[in-house]
Amino acid sequence: FPEAKISFAMMKPGPPVGRALQVELSGGDAAARARVARRLMALLRDTPGAEAIESDLEGGDPELHVVLDRAKAAYAGVDLATVSLHVKAAFDGLRVSTIRRSREESDVTIRYPMRLQRDMDTLRRLEIPNARGGLVPLGRIAHLEKRAGATSIRHKDGRRIVNVSAEVDPKVITSKALNALVKADKARWIGADKAVHAHFGGEQERSEESVRGLVFSFLFALLGIFVILAIQFNSLGYPILVMLAIPFGLIGIVIGFFLHGEPLSFMAMMGFVALTGVVVNNSLVMAVFFQRLIQQGVAWREAVIEAGRRRLRAVLLTAMTTVVGLLPTAYGWGGFDPFVAPMALALSWGLLFSTVITLFSVPAAFGLAQDVRALVRRVLHR
Repeated sequence: FPEAKISFAMMKPGPPVGRALQVELSGGDAAARARVARRLMALLRDTPGAEAIESDLEGGDPELHVVLDRAKAAYAGVDLATVSLHVKAAFDGLRVSTIRRSREESDVTIRYPMRLQRDMDTLRRLEIPNARGGLVPLGRIAHLEKRAGATSIRHKDGRRIVNVSAEVDPKVITSKALNALVKADKARWIGADKAVHAHFGGEQERSEESVRGLVFSFLFALLGIFVILAIQFNSLGYPILVMLAIPFGLIGIVIGFFLHGEPLSFMAMMGFVALTGVVVNNSLVMAVFFQRLIQQGVAWREAVIEAGRRRLRAVLLTAMTTVVGLLPTAYGWGGFDPFVAPMALALSWGLLFSTVITLFSVPAAFGLAQDVRALVRRVLHR
């Protein structure tokens, strides 16, 4: 029995998905792509942590190729289309009629019996009609070749490609590190076959696409929050004051994942984007109170002290109820979901940390802004 090769790839709980390393080789001829693929696979085998290394170069089932001698076929009056048609009819079958039985139809197919199909002499003796009405044995105008079949034939953008892929042991090396290592040694495994182009796909490509989409979503969320707050306060200064809580939410996420020994995954960053609309609530409660007291003629120092004293309970209760509601999902109390847990962990730790810091940073930033405004007015009135 032939040697069996078995490889395993663990399914990831969330995006980005795909092989840890996937290189698509295109351009050049088939021999050049094969040489580059073998050199790349040799590099991966020497890389600690790279596992389940595969490529499209692995041979498939054996195939029998009929190679037509064009000169002899032309002299005998036989063309390639006629040869392929009769070989297909003899071994794959040719439908000649249809029999109806009750409400079902059955095709009538003619072909060689199975025992003759397995005999190469049957193929050599197969008689092919020529243009002059005669019959020519296939062995007179063609020869047979045994070759290993391809496991897969891949095309991208109309070009033939060869895929080389690998998985990683996350305890030894990460997907990002492996892709960086392979890119750094590109000149080594491309070698003299400069016509071959390499495109990095798999998890690396999807990670870049996901990050670009995530950055766009984050910027759109910031713009939306700023516009809504600007309309609400009828001012450009108060929205900036309220949105100061967002960076502190990111700091809380980093601290929380560091303490838990977890990486900042894509789902965690999605949690940060969702957090931008939640962390502003606490600073919004205090900023609204600042504005209301100042409009009533209260001095800004007294307004800051009064807002901190009267809004402390509302800020803490709002944050704590949200955090407590997220904790079961974040820590898997009652069932752990690896897809949602990082997002809930990011939301809970980011909100908890930003709430504590907001109680000090927002009044301080408001007071700083008032001092700067007073200083500018004194300078302009001199």
